[in-house]
Amino acid sequence: MRKNIFIALVLLFSLMFAISAAAEDCISFSPDNCRVDLINGSYKVVDGTMWMLDFGTNKVEAYKALEIIQHYRFNSQCFVGRPNPSMKYWLVNGAAPTGSVSGEDCISFNPANIEVSYVGGNWKIVEGSHWILDFGQNKAEAYEAYDIIMKYGFSEICYVGRPGPSMTYFKKTGMAPIGPITPIGPIVPIGPIGPITPPVIPIPMPPADQDCIGHNVDNLTVTFINGSFKIIDGSHSLLDFGLNVMDAKRALDIIKYYRMDSHCFVGRPNAPFEYWLAAGVAPSGDMGGEDCISFNPNTIEVKYVSGRWKIVDGGHWMFDFNQNQGNAKKAYDIIKYYGFTKVCYVGRPNAKFIYLKK
Repeated sequence: MRKNIFIALVLLFSLMFAISAAAEDCISFSPDNCRVDLINGSYKVVDGTMWMLDFGTNKVEAYKALEIIQHYRFNSQCFVGRPNPSMKYWLVNGAAPTGSVSGEDCISFNPANIEVSYVGGNWKIVEGSHWILDFGQNKAEAYEAYDIIMKYGFSEICYVGRPGPSMTYFKKTGMAPIGPITPIGPIVPIGPIGPITPPVIPIPMPPADQDCIGHNVDNLTVTFINGSFKIIDGSHSLLDFGLNVMDAKRALDIIKYYRMDSHCFVGRPNAPFEYWLAAGVAPSGDMGGEDCISFNPNTIEVKYVSGRWKIVDGGHWMFDFNQNQGNAKKAYDIIKYYGFTKVCYVGRPNAKFIYLKK
């Protein structure tokens, strides 16, 4: 009797595992057969006649994606929510990829801390105030993606071509083995230490020629003008949200909460870097429900990555300045001067409002 119960339980769990595995929407391919082809005016990563990724006219990003696929030996491309999948992930022989490749754009997260949350009218997978994936109104897909992240132990989300990446993939952070510990020799006492002179820390000078426009926080409103919801100060338009009134109102709440009274730019027109100040200093605090990514201003640097000047923090690139090294260095000086530690968004992807805070 007990033997029969045991066999039944084994069959039940095997069936449950098979159903779970079958539920994943994956396409197998050979990384050795992958190549970049120019098809109908677009650079695509293909496996034989099957194309997997489309990079439009961006040949550099297409070859970067190919390098990543072949470096990690990806052999399955998987989706949640086709068509128009809200999550894409890649596997190596049914497991999460691990390791690193030079020039990656990755953001780390702790899978133990993530949760599915309804934020700003959409179902999202979040870690604290940082959202990782957005599923719109599809709660079921959000929970399916959450289960997949937990199943494979993903702890990094990586991109090729932000903003609007043409390739997104997840990795699992591996732990380096710890070698043998060398014993420490006997401790030799030292004599009394004299008075310590504190080091002289230079006061940083404010960046020259800051391009800022002031406004009255209390006069700001969300107004529908010429078919778009805009945040305006009198006749001056600060931000344009198109038809997204929810994002416009959320941005206005944030500006008023932090009392941001200056909107600043590096490299207008089409500024690659914008920031907001409150009475001449960095906004600080926590409004709650914000979509922010933390970084360490002491470890950021200006780097030339994949043919473009970027501000990066380790393997995570934060701002892209294309060929303009001068703008990249100026933005770097501004981040250091104001001590910004977080970059925040309203309405990703293609956020219409980006701000930094301390």
